[in-house]
Amino acid sequence: MLEEKDQVIFDYIGESSARLMHTVDSILNISMLKAGTISVHKEKINLNHLVAITVNNFKLIAKKKNLSIQFINPDNPVEIFADKNCISSAIANLTDNAIKYTSEGGVELKLAVIKGQVKLSISDTGIGISKEYLQRIFEPYTQESEGFTKHFQGVGLGLALTKRYLDLNDANLELVSKKNVGSTFTLTLPKYKGEKNEK
Repeated sequence: MLEEKDQVIFDYIGESSARLMHTVDSILNISMLKAGTISVHKEKINLNHLVAITVNNFKLIAKKKNLSIQFINPDNPVEIFADKNCISSAIANLTDNAIKYTSEGGVELKLAVIKGQVKLSISDTGIGISKEYLQRIFEPYTQESEGFTKHFQGVGLGLALTKRYLDLNDANLELVSKKNVGSTFTLTLPKYKGEKNEK
């Protein structure tokens, strides 16, 4: 049986390995997107189910930071027509960022259909984003905190990838943020229209 100090070391190795694999995967994906070699397969997707899975996957990470994470899910099924991998990755990236940059409070994902448009907002009570950095937030390899003294891990590809995944699916991404208050990313996604999508 491992001693507590040994378990801490193994946990650190595991986390570091996962972070490295995530970084390598992100670099490969951004390269393929730039080269135009990622194929998009659009299909009908139950967004309620997809978001619920994402929230469930991040519950443990949020709990470790003593953060709440909740999903406000409408009673009716919400269906979109898009590439499942792209949309899943986009939602996961935004949720991961929300948790990463929040030290107290929590993260909320809210799904709704407003005036016939599918809207998914991901809000946090984190550090927020300055007006200056908002201009280049979707540029690859950038973070507001940069250099050897930066406060957060990562290479600055999450939002760049997210924007490109959504662009491939004719989805829009809006951001409202206030420094030291929090951020809300709102996705407007292509609603499934039955036979019109199948043509």
